[in-house]
Amino acid sequence: MIKTEITGSTKIFRNDDKGFANYVTSLGKQKADKSGYDNAYIEVKFKKGVEVENGTLIEIAKGFLSFRQYEVEGKKRTVWYIMVLDFDTEYMDKEPPQDIPDNFTAVNDNVPF
Repeated sequence: MIKTEITGSTKIFRNDDKGFANYVTSLGKQKADKSGYDNAYIEVKFKKGVEVENGTLIEIAKGFLSFRQYEVEGKKRTVWYIMVLDFDTEYMDKEPPQDIPDNFTAVNDNVPF
């Protein structure tokens, strides 16, 4: 069995949907012609009871790559995610991030009510 160990800094994007918090982070690589970067997003899961605010930069101390599977119209789908077991918060962004993935919403806690 292949084992993965994931560590390092990453920004967490949070989307609250139907009472559940969903998290993603971005992965990027330079284009072959060096004209910029291609970005993709991968789900992030934390241990039960852990909540992270949108736009938080974390330092993953211990994590691994995993997946979940489900069926849609008779076809098996696989979704990869990073399971974070231990992390530290480096800082919390004061402004909502500008590079929010599609179908995610910035959470601004600076509202007066």
